[in-house]
Amino acid sequence: MKKIIKNKFGIVQGRLSKAPKNRLQFFPKNNWPDEFQKAKVVGLDFIELFAERKFNKTNPIWTINGCNRIKSLAKLNDLKLITLCDDHVIDKNIHKQYYLKYFDNLLAAAERLGIKSIILPLYEKSNLTNKNYQNFISTLKIILKKCSLKNINIYLESNIDAKIFLDLKKRVIFKNFFFLFDTGNRVKNKNYFKDIPIFNKNIKQVHIKDKNQEMKNVKIGNGLVDFKKVFSYLKKTKFEGNIVFESTREKNPIKTAIRNKKIIFDIISKNT
Repeated sequence: MKKIIKNKFGIVQGRLSKAPKNRLQFFPKNNWPDEFQKAKVVGLDFIELFAERKFNKTNPIWTINGCNRIKSLAKLNDLKLITLCDDHVIDKNIHKQYYLKYFDNLLAAAERLGIKSIILPLYEKSNLTNKNYQNFISTLKIILKKCSLKNINIYLESNIDAKIFLDLKKRVIFKNFFFLFDTGNRVKNKNYFKDIPIFNKNIKQVHIKDKNQEMKNVKIGNGLVDFKKVFSYLKKTKFEGNIVFESTREKNPIKTAIRNKKIIFDIISKNT
């Protein structure tokens, strides 16, 4: 009997294209439409769209015509539009008025695309920690209220402990607030996988990447992340959320994506 896997598999936009100097996060401005067909070849369910650290007005998410083209390409290649990740918040302080005005435009883009979940990676200029998390409550309340009115979720990406996240969620009150577990970013935390049962149903998405001792991104399987252990713990929470590849491309991005999907798919299949 064939095992049923309910997870949706995606890949971060740009990871199916070659990038200059092998940059990890790279918007493929000249051939972004090609990635939809490539994602279909790999056997993925969706591409995770993203807004860049430095605002790029040519990114198609910012225009009606651009969003319509994205939707057409997704439909043509049997792909869903599920998540939008905002890297801009890494370079801009989330608490500043500028960012809150910018977020209104991001929210409008998500609504045009029919995307129901926005990812906020709170690092660097918007770094969220176990010590300063209470400073984020009022700002997150504003953002979550805006999203709640549009029936859109926020997935928080951060290195904070699970217990801190649960306290933060309790304080912001809104129910459209969930967690994104990034395997590569969290591997530097001691016993990183043991936080998974504490997060429990709050984990709605997992970013798949691997890192070495120097915390540099490496080929999946060549780093510190114990993916078998991660998915063993996720199984205990009955995780059925999204699995998104945010890993290195190697020499051939498509072959790498096919390899990576098979590795994770096989691990989940054995755990099912």
